[in-house]
Amino acid sequence: MFPTSFKSANKSINLINNILDISAIESGKVKIQIEDVDLHEVIKDTISELTFLTKKKSIHLESNLDLSLIVKADRQRITQILQNLLTNAIKFTPNDGTISIDVEDNQSFVNVSVKDSGVGIPKELLSKIFKRNEFTSRPGTEGEAGTGYGLPLVYNLIKEHGSTLTVESQENLGSKFTFQLKKAL
Repeated sequence: MFPTSFKSANKSINLINNILDISAIESGKVKIQIEDVDLHEVIKDTISELTFLTKKKSIHLESNLDLSLIVKADRQRITQILQNLLTNAIKFTPNDGTISIDVEDNQSFVNVSVKDSGVGIPKELLSKIFKRNEFTSRPGTEGEAGTGYGLPLVYNLIKEHGSTLTVESQENLGSKFTFQLKKAL
C-alpha cells in the first residue's frame, strides 16, 4: 500500500508544482537567472538522473554533445525543461525504442532537440499540447500517468528564455521537440 500512496502523493505534488510554476511565469513572478551554462554538463546530468526509467523500458538513449558548448540560460530551468521533455519521451516510447538528444551549433544559437520513436501525438491534440487550459494528458505505453501540465510549463520556460518550442509528430512514428538557446560569447 505504501508505494501506491507514495506514487499518488508524488504525482499530486508534481501537479501542484507545475501549476504554480506556470501561474508564476504567466504573472511575471518568475525571474529567469541567465548565466553561462555548460549545456553538455546539464544534458549529461539529466540523462544520468533518468537512466533508471530508460533501463526499465529498455530504451536506447543517445546524444551528440559538444563537450565545450556554453549557452546563456537559467541552469535550473533548462534542467527542468530537459527533464520534462525526456520523461515525456520515455513515457510515450515503447520498450526497446530510441530517444535522441541532438544539439546543433547554429553560429550564435544552439538548437536542442529531443526526438523519440514513440507513439506520436494525434493531430487533433497538436494545437493544444502547450495550452494549460486544454487537457491533453494520455497514458504512456506502460500505463504511465501524467498531469497534462508538463508541456505548457516547458513552453512557458522556453518562452522566458526568448525562444520558442516547436513540435513535429506523427502517430506511430514519434515526436520531436526543438528549442533554441543563445550561445555564450
